[in-house]
Amino acid sequence: MDLITRLKVERDGKVHGGIYDITQKRFAFNSNKIEGSRLTEEQTSFIYETKTIANIGGTGIKIDDIVETTNHFKCFDYIINTVDEQLTEEYVKKLHSILKSGTSSEYNEYAPVGRYKVFENEVGQIATAAVDQVEEEMYSLLLGYNFKKKKI
Repeated sequence: MDLITRLKVERDGKVHGGIYDITQKRFAFNSNKIEGSRLTEEQTSFIYETKTIANIGGTGIKIDDIVETTNHFKCFDYIINTVDEQLTEEYVKKLHSILKSGTSSEYNEYAPVGRYKVFENEVGQIATAAVDQVEEEMYSLLLGYNFKKKKI
């Protein structure tokens, strides 16, 4: 059984503790941590498993961190369901829309959801592409990815 089939079987069969569950939790935790989420790995797992949150340590938890974590689980399912689709600019923007839906970014014209950024930013203290270069960099990334995928 290939990986995608196994992920779908585990998801649809609601298998607990399998590769689907582990990947969902670790993927969401690590991706969100890079973006500055203060949720712990334990809290991320708790959200995934129980759809609730435990305030471990008594520190405040941002609503956006919780919403984005639950949206991350939806993104992963979307990727599994559309794994055979070509990776395109529209596809990447759709993932961004799913991820940011219901967060404060959705209502912030300076943090566009499903569109390219309008301000310079850093991710994990690493500089990213300049605003005026994002579209070109995305095109280059997609071209390279899709070219390599055809060769495999």
